Amino acid sequence: MKILSDTAWPFAIAFFYALASFASTRGPDGSPLLALALFPCLGIAYGAVMWRRRESSFGLLSVHLAVFLAATSLPFLVPPRLQEMGGILYYALPVLVCINSVGTALAILVLRPRLARDTAR
Repeated sequence: MKILSDTAWPFAIAFFYALASFASTRGPDGSPLLALALFPCLGIAYGAVMWRRRESSFGLLSVHLAVFLAATSLPFLVPPRLQEMGGILYYALPVLVCINSVGTALAILVLRPRLARDTAR
């Protein structure tokens, strides 16, 4: 039984990116450790979902990256009031999303074809 379709999973992960971004940017200093704990978990979940997909292209992964970046920046519409070093989260969260998405893209577009070729031998 499928819980969500293949196209809906990235949007569900984007929702959790938005929740993680909102939770880690509250208060004067924010919570960078929360972001460092949640964002890699979301990246691994996204990688697992995309690994199971039959077809993945660079364009599809780019659209997902844009959706994730938009979801991560949505919580900044509500002023987080980050002060001093907490302001680094404005820049760190999108960078974490890019690292997750680029790592997934490399795994999907480079490793999966190589593994398939090696196992076919």
